[in-house]
Amino acid sequence: MRLAIVGGGISGLSLAYFLIEQNFDGEIHLFEKEASFGGKIETTYLNTSLVEHGADSILMQGINVENLLKDLIGTEGFIDLNTEGFHILSNGKKNFIPSGVASILPRNLDHLLSLDLFTESEKKRILEEREIEVLESDESIKEFVSRRFGSAMFDKLIGPVYSGLLGTDTAEISIDAAFPQIKALEKKHGSLIRAAEKIKKQSFKVISLDKGLGIIIEKLIEKIGSTVQFHHEEVVSANKKELWNIKHKNGKECGFDHVVFTTTANQTAKILKSNSPDLSDALASISHKSMASVYYIIPDQLISISKKSSGVIIAKSDQNNITACTISSLKFKRDETQSGDLIRAFIRSEKTLKLDKDSLREKAWEDIKSVLEIDVVPVGFSVRYWRDAMPVYGMNHLRNLSKIDILKSDNSLHFIGASYKGVGISRCIENAHALSQAIL
Repeated sequence: MRLAIVGGGISGLSLAYFLIEQNFDGEIHLFEKEASFGGKIETTYLNTSLVEHGADSILMQGINVENLLKDLIGTEGFIDLNTEGFHILSNGKKNFIPSGVASILPRNLDHLLSLDLFTESEKKRILEEREIEVLESDESIKEFVSRRFGSAMFDKLIGPVYSGLLGTDTAEISIDAAFPQIKALEKKHGSLIRAAEKIKKQSFKVISLDKGLGIIIEKLIEKIGSTVQFHHEEVVSANKKELWNIKHKNGKECGFDHVVFTTTANQTAKILKSNSPDLSDALASISHKSMASVYYIIPDQLISISKKSSGVIIAKSDQNNITACTISSLKFKRDETQSGDLIRAFIRSEKTLKLDKDSLREKAWEDIKSVLEIDVVPVGFSVRYWRDAMPVYGMNHLRNLSKIDILKSDNSLHFIGASYKGVGISRCIENAHALSQAIL
């Protein structure tokens, strides 16, 4: 069997790893248009400080995630969150939110109810969640949280946090598509409070790695490098007659039994346009947004925010240019010498993203000075744009996926990655493992 994987991010590399671990009998060809592998995992250095321009942490959820990381790097390089929570800026006021509280699944109910954010009647409504009936139909995150916990829970906590994290209006995001595990817990236990009480002993730890997440990519390539044939080529089309032919800008590779796309749905749509126009249109219907990540180094000890906070998430009503800023040098303590305090800003404003790098980092820095209440000149900075790279799991997302499955109608064509069934490193790894078993 000959298999082609298009895309050399965590999904594509993990798929190759799992196939090889399960004694895949055949050839694996992996195509990546960039000079380096990793996709949205990008670890670099700014002066002497380690920076993550993509994901900076992993939710340790899923046995295949744990096994892969332990096999590749062991556990000695794991580092835990170093802070106790974060702040929300909403209506001009910063409120400290302890870790584990700002989640749709209320894993720390006592801390949640101790927040000054809520009135006594609003806390009473949160507790009434145990009595709310299960609803089978899909809802937006806003509708779901408001129905189960009351509007205050959404307006004052979940809304600001999730709009800041997702960079879009949560009224547009499907709870079934974005967080199917939450709806499954609602159905199983009849209440998310009861679900949280039942699974309290389960650990859903968030970690990073002392050498940065890029070490995962390095170790994956080391592990699979002697078996996989790598092609640093941009795939421009894929067509099937009896077998799949992959055309890239410098030629083509023919005769593949299976082809797996781990590229974003909008990129994949362009590649498959000539082979299947209807399927291409369905893939293109999955919406993606852009963002930028900017790191700044400032002299030590000049941040006024409490050292127990990892940063500030900015409610949509208070957003100007940035949606959040993280004090990365506080969030994860690493062994290497830091050049100073390291601050990361997230920009999702379409207007701001049109700016050149210098203008963008200046605009973002003005916001950071206001949010963190500092007045200092950065001694270093680094900007990374992610164009049309962040999937939006809208209210039509599951219908789009069903349409794609019908139009695909070919067991030799596969799609995995963040565009489809799960954002985040853990979900991408678990989905890669599931596909490896289906192919075998």
